[in-house]
Amino acid sequence: MPLYPSTTPPLFGPPDHNLAGWSYDPSAAQGGTVLPTAGTLFLSKAKAVSPLITNVIIHVASAGVTLTANQCLAALFSSAGTLLSATADQSAAWTSTGLKTMALLTPQTVPLGYVYVGFYANGTTLPSLSRSGTVSALLANAGLSAPSLRFASADAGLTTAMPGTLGAQTASANTYWVGLS
Repeated sequence: MPLYPSTTPPLFGPPDHNLAGWSYDPSAAQGGTVLPTAGTLFLSKAKAVSPLITNVIIHVASAGVTLTANQCLAALFSSAGTLLSATADQSAAWTSTGLKTMALLTPQTVPLGYVYVGFYANGTTLPSLSRSGTVSALLANAGLSAPSLRFASADAGLTTAMPGTLGAQTASANTYWVGLS
């Protein structure tokens, strides 16, 4: 018997949304969670289904307030944790809600498969990013271990630049949605 019967409807994928990849179908996002710690890099693993990545995408559910200029960034990392390219400062963009398409400073050609989108913010009230249902860090990363977690935090104390390589990953229950285009 096949794993999925022929009557199972096809699932939507990133190309159906004109995207090059994502962490999961955006229809599974249920709410927002404030970035818990200023200057801490949060990671969501995304599956690239197209090799050219020019933007990383998040959804701001609740706006940040008084974000520190030049200290709110996002970036694309390889599956091995090497910085591929960062975005320009997002401190102004993250003070409003909505889908945020953030251009990478250098577009990247990546092998099909997994990459990480990382992001951090500094300021008075950090933004709340869309995520799936609240689960435990163990469930969100079931069957995985560092340095190959699906949802994690890494480096702390970040201000004006992304790390060149990811520090040790700590499993996170914050299942932030990210997209690639």
